[in-house]
Amino acid sequence: MPKAKKGRGLFSTISLPTRLVEEVERIVKELGYWPVKTDFVREAVMEKMERYKKELKERGRAEEAEVSKA
Repeated sequence: MPKAKKGRGLFSTISLPTRLVEEVERIVKELGYWPVKTDFVREAVMEKMERYKKELKERGRAEEAEVSKA
C-alpha cells in the first residue's frame, strides 16, 4: 500500500537483491553524487523509463506508418 510522505506524494516499497543494493551503496558512497541510495535508484528508474517511453513512441509511429501504407 503506498504511503504519503510530507509534501512529496505517495511512495511504495520494492525489494531488490542484496548484492544489487550493496553495489548501489558502494557507487553512491564512492561518487557522492547522490545524498542517499534511494535518490540513485529513483534517478536510474526514471532514466530507464524515459528510454522505453521513447522506444514505445517510435514503435507507435512505425505502426502508424505501416497502417497508412495498407
